Amino acid sequence: MIAFAAKDDDGQEVAAIAKLCDYASNTLISRFTPERTEIDSVYDLRAVFQTGHRDMKLDALPPLLCGLN
Repeated sequence: MIAFAAKDDDGQEVAAIAKLCDYASNTLISRFTPERTEIDSVYDLRAVFQTGHRDMKLDALPPLLCGLN
C-alpha cells in the first residue's frame, strides 16, 4: 500500500500519515497478519512525503514505516 502525504505532513505523531499508520497497525494489518511473523509480511505500507529528505525526522516516523512494529 502506498500513502501520499499532504504538503505539510511530515509523518510526525499528530500528522495524518501517523494516524493512518496507527489505524492500519491496529486493524487491517494486525487482523490479516499471522502471529509471529513480520508486520509487513502481508501488507507493506509505504509513504511518499513532499518534505525534503534533509528536513525529514526519520527517527520520529511511525514504527510501521520503519519496520519496527
